[in-house]
Amino acid sequence: MNQKDRALKISNRKGENFARRALRSVTGWIGNDETPTRIVQAQKDEQLPITTGRRVAFLGAHGGAGVTSLLVATAGYLAQARGGSVTVSGLRSTSDLSWFLGSNHHERGLRLHETPLVRARESIGEISRAQQLLLIDCDSHVTDEELAMLMPHVIVIVGRRTVQGIEKVENIREALGDKYGATIRLLCETPNSGLGKPRGGIQLGELVVIPHDKHLAGDSHVNIRNISEPARVSIEELGALMMQLAVSR
Repeated sequence: MNQKDRALKISNRKGENFARRALRSVTGWIGNDETPTRIVQAQKDEQLPITTGRRVAFLGAHGGAGVTSLLVATAGYLAQARGGSVTVSGLRSTSDLSWFLGSNHHERGLRLHETPLVRARESIGEISRAQQLLLIDCDSHVTDEELAMLMPHVIVIVGRRTVQGIEKVENIREALGDKYGATIRLLCETPNSGLGKPRGGIQLGELVVIPHDKHLAGDSHVNIRNISEPARVSIEELGALMMQLAVSR
């Protein structure tokens, strides 16, 4: 099945019940007519060629921000679009990554570098070149020395879409400055955040919002087939933005 057919299948409205139609008409998120075009364009950008390895560091602005589950979901969509060649690893531990990946991650084109990078014998560049794209789970604690070791091309700062979460994301962004590559500020929508309902979507230079998804918020393996359409579109576009920034450096 080609990209266009997959995208059209995602947005297929046949058999849509009344509740789903009502939700789509109110929010503009579910099954909207731009979805196939947005996914196709995102998948094209996710396939941008890489001549040498690229490294993307996912950093949590606070505990429970959803860094690991979101990293695994993004890696899954990138591997699907690129036909594999995507490696994930943890800075200090890989146990959470292993859990969220599940036992069949190899079948999805994903590779887990099982040795935490702070203890890896290979150089970070060697590890990332092996599969072109390396996504690193830094959890919510990382030092300047560790970031200098990772030499990331892109840093994704993840926080919850609350007043406190936004403040913490912005504080980390200011502290990082321009020392470590491009920075994406990512907010995960939470129910009852008190900030109103976001419209979703990706815009460079602004805060990126991933709509709330029960599958990503739950304590279970991340299966991209179970992710809701609004979250899927945003994560695909996040992957595209990551690739655009990574290959430009």
